[in-house]
Amino acid sequence: MEKTNYVFMPKVKFILRKNLFLGLALFENFHLPQMYIIPSEAWLQPNDLLADMNYDKGQKSNPEFGLRLSRKNFHFLEKYRFQEMIEKLPS
Repeated sequence: MEKTNYVFMPKVKFILRKNLFLGLALFENFHLPQMYIIPSEAWLQPNDLLADMNYDKGQKSNPEFGLRLSRKNFHFLEKYRFQEMIEKLPS
């Protein structure tokens, strides 16, 4: 990953529940995309990667869940690799 990015989902649309997942594909030049599946309930325990942003009244942004994608936080994504997560899902 060359530079940092932030991906967000408005809380009014991304309502945390057991059967909701975020699909993430990271594209880097000359490499196959890296794919991840993140359970929405992961945001119940925010960390440097998983942001839980509650903005106060009067601020321009609405409450949101986010992903802080950076080299520093990349290791947090490892447990959500697509192939590993697919194998854990009930059939």
